[in-house]
Amino acid sequence: MIKNTLFLLLSLAMSNPASAGMTAAQKEAGETGAILFKQSDWYDSQPFLNIAAEAGDRDAQYYLGEAIRLSQRYVTPDAKKWYEASVRPKRQAVFTSFSTTNSSIRCSMVSNQQ
Repeated sequence: MIKNTLFLLLSLAMSNPASAGMTAAQKEAGETGAILFKQSDWYDSQPFLNIAAEAGDRDAQYYLGEAIRLSQRYVTPDAKKWYEASVRPKRQAVFTSFSTTNSSIRCSMVSNQQ
């Protein structure tokens, strides 16, 4: 268990180039938020993820968008903002809306042009 947690923390810290300009407290908040998110604690993860997301951590931005969507049960404007922010530097397409229709998930994609 300890090895898995350590591996998770190290992989999160190394996987995000935006984390290079973050303070130790911001990195720790992102790691704590990601751990809470992965434990399905979508409400309590949001304050931690928000700290790291505001600092530019793309993983935290994505997790925050997901945490908001899962806790609100739909994509709010805030969730959409964080989804888009998480991919903006990559200039990739982003899923912008999720809705449940007849027990299926419908996703629409838009190009992330700046």
